[in-house]
Amino acid sequence: MKKSYSILSCALLFSALATSVAQAASQQEFQDLVQQMDQQASEKNMQGVLEFYRKDFKSGDGLNREATAKALESLWKNLEKPQYKTEVLSVMGEGNRTLVKAKTSLVGSLKEGDTSFALTGETETLSRFERLGANNAWQLVKQEVLAERSMLTSGKEPPKVSLSLPSKVAAGSTYTVEAVLDKSLRDSPALGGINQTPLTASAIPNVGSVNLNLLSSGGIFASNKAPKSPQDQAVSLRFVNTTGTTFITQRVKVTAKPSKKAKE
Repeated sequence: MKKSYSILSCALLFSALATSVAQAASQQEFQDLVQQMDQQASEKNMQGVLEFYRKDFKSGDGLNREATAKALESLWKNLEKPQYKTEVLSVMGEGNRTLVKAKTSLVGSLKEGDTSFALTGETETLSRFERLGANNAWQLVKQEVLAERSMLTSGKEPPKVSLSLPSKVAAGSTYTVEAVLDKSLRDSPALGGINQTPLTASAIPNVGSVNLNLLSSGGIFASNKAPKSPQDQAVSLRFVNTTGTTFITQRVKVTAKPSKKAKE
């Protein structure tokens, strides 16, 4: 069951602070625009979605317009009744170029064989729009995912998890992951596992990629090592008990290590 950034990075979307009346008006303009995008995505209307993307669109994950369409098709194939909802947080720009920071939520039901997973997720993005064409319409030119997390659950009562995980770390650093179950293992024994993989178009985390072990404590407490060079990672956690399954994936942005000169 393939999931990953395609669950939310393909959620379509989106710094700076708006400080003037003119910028506030622009923010409403973009709120109307992303609502149109949300509607097309919720209807799984690929052609309608792509009308908002410029032909030379590129994302921070290395996706172009065509690859974005393929990722969406892969997600939508097994996604039932998706509901996208985007809130514009801020805008900044002038003339025909504008940066838009926004937060998109996605809910739906993901079908895999005989199992249905409830999907919830959220992504925060920074996008560059430009006015193009004869009708002078805004189109999406570039996009960077600032943060994202998705969760898949199945069963009558899937495990509830409180997750503490940084959204950004320096290359080569060690960071801590804490995932605490809400029920004592004495009352509800559980299996759990964690996995870290690079976020690329060809390496998509899936539920089966996380091996399970019998938990001896009330959750997972682990130290992860960030790669030596900047490359965003997908940290996935899976918990299973007698009443359900919970699978959480969060993007961890890996930034360049500060130089010695910068420290000085």
